[in-house]
Amino acid sequence: MSSNPIHKLLDDLCVPWRLPRAALAERYDIREHPAYQWDVIAIEASPPIVQGLMWPLSVQVLPQFSPAMPATRFSAVTRVGDDAHENLRHCLKQLAPRLGSPETTDNANTLGKRWTFGTASLRLTVWPPELQRWPTTNPSHDREPRLKTACHLSIETGWRGAASPTELKELASFTSIGAIQLDDRRITALSADTSPAEQSELEFVRTPIAELAHIFGFIGQSADRVVLIFWHRQLYLVPMPDVIGFRVDRFVRGKRPGGARLYVECRTTYDDLATKRLLITEAPGADDLNSYAEKIAKATGKPFTLGQHWPDD
Repeated sequence: MSSNPIHKLLDDLCVPWRLPRAALAERYDIREHPAYQWDVIAIEASPPIVQGLMWPLSVQVLPQFSPAMPATRFSAVTRVGDDAHENLRHCLKQLAPRLGSPETTDNANTLGKRWTFGTASLRLTVWPPELQRWPTTNPSHDREPRLKTACHLSIETGWRGAASPTELKELASFTSIGAIQLDDRRITALSADTSPAEQSELEFVRTPIAELAHIFGFIGQSADRVVLIFWHRQLYLVPMPDVIGFRVDRFVRGKRPGGARLYVECRTTYDDLATKRLLITEAPGADDLNSYAEKIAKATGKPFTLGQHWPDD
C-alpha cells in the first residue's frame, strides 16, 4: 500500500493501477466509449470513486502506449444535475475528506480543483455555460448533451518504473557525451523528480535517483556502451540495440521564430507501433544542433540525420 493519498484512494477502491495495460485489457476488455467514441478500458470500481458517475473510471487505448506499462491517466465524468457548479461541489464534498483541501484551478471558461502529491494528481473540471463566451462544436456533446455541465475527473498516477539492479550499475558508470541545452530554466533535477512522465514514453523512463543528480542536464552512455542515458524533464534509459539513430528537425523563421529539435529514434518491443522518437533537446536556431547531433552520433556509433529546412508556420 502506498502512502500517497491518491494511490491509497485507488488502492482502497481496488483499482489495479499498477497492472500493465495488457493485463488490464485482459481483465476488463476494450470497448468504445459511448460519448467520445475512442477505445477505452473501463474499470468497474466498487464503490465508485465518486457517486453519480455517468460511466466507469476508464483509461484511453492508443497505439503509442506500451502494453507492458501501466496506464497512468484515468478519467471519469460525474453528474447529479444540470448545474455545473453543483456537480463540482458534489465531487469536492466526497473527495476532500480523503485528500484534504485542493488548489483552485479556475480558468477563463472553466472552474476546477486539483490535488497534487508528488507525481500524482487528481483534477476536477467543469465548463459552466455562463463562462462559454464563444460558440464551439463538440461532437461528444451532440451525442451526450449532459456532458456540457458534468464534472470531469482526471487522475494522473505519476507511475514510473524503478531502475533495475543492472540499470543502477549502468547509471553509476555514466560517461558524459555532452550537456543538454535546457531552454526552460525552470527544469531542475527536483522538478524532474515531481513531474509525471508521458504515457507514450514510460518504457524508457525511470524514477530519478537523488544520488545520481550529477547526470541531470547531460546525455551520455553507460561505460560498456549498452545504454543511452539522458536526463532533463525525465530520466531516460534506452537500450543501445534499440537506438536506430538520431534526427534533427530544422525550422527556419516563418510565422513563428524557427528552431531545431534533436530526437533519438528507437525501436519498441510491441507490434502496434514499431518505433518512437524521444526529444533530447531544442535550440532557437535551425542549425544550432547540427554539430551537437554529429558529436552524439559519433560517440554512440549510431547514424544521424539532418532534416531539411522547413518554414516554421
